Amino acid sequence: MFPQRYLVLCPISIETMPILHFYPGGKFLQASTAGCNFDCSGCISTVIVREMDPNSKAMKEMSASEVIAEAKNNDCLGIAFLMNDPLASFLTFLQVAREAKKEGMLVGCSSNAYFTEYSLSQLSPCLDFINIGLKGLHDKAYHSCGGRSVQPVLRNLKILYQDGVHIEVSCIAEQDNRQEILSLARLIADISKDIPLQIMRFIPLEKADPAREISIRDAESLVEELKKLLIMSTFSIHQVLIGSILLAHPAEKSLFNGIFMAPWVLKYLPKR
Repeated sequence: MFPQRYLVLCPISIETMPILHFYPGGKFLQASTAGCNFDCSGCISTVIVREMDPNSKAMKEMSASEVIAEAKNNDCLGIAFLMNDPLASFLTFLQVAREAKKEGMLVGCSSNAYFTEYSLSQLSPCLDFINIGLKGLHDKAYHSCGGRSVQPVLRNLKILYQDGVHIEVSCIAEQDNRQEILSLARLIADISKDIPLQIMRFIPLEKADPAREISIRDAESLVEELKKLLIMSTFSIHQVLIGSILLAHPAEKSLFNGIFMAPWVLKYLPKR
């Protein structure tokens, strides 16, 4: 989809992705195309995922070598694919990633990680970091987005960790998934207690049901429950989540490492 065509190519701080424990403050060239392999209710990137006309003049055609040159001209450490899932433009992503590695640059992405085993085997050698957005731990969560099962994502999470890729996991907190998030913390710890988990409040964008939105107070309560779970746990997961809390209330602006975090974001960050 949209081969070698980009909606966004601009320098960002890596925390924008959000990646918070890999080259903190590092400057990367953001690459965003359009479209997605999923169709998730309340998607924060809906404008570029669902509403972008492939013939729009906003789309800029650039070769892989031109993208790398743009990164170098802006003194970037590497390339970061985000906003829409790189799986929407997988071959373009793979070509740029391989070119970047040849130039000694870092490569990462934010993704739902719904890769086939073959596509992941092609991409993993080029990846240095990834933020994996987990939709949930039950297949139902993936059915609602157009997927079949959570299993490919869990499989890929383990493979990426084994391949030495820096992983951070994010998930959305909403009204009916509190227990899922607690289970997710245990699951991540079984893979590695050093994988950070980021929790974000669900916001009912577009036609999403407002009843799914969790209140800020409930989000704070979830964080406290996670803290208790981790302190008392026998799963050795105390290092996954314990750390600072960044809670942005609707009327506030919050800064983390100099980067503005949107008012709906709740981060629960690990100590390193």
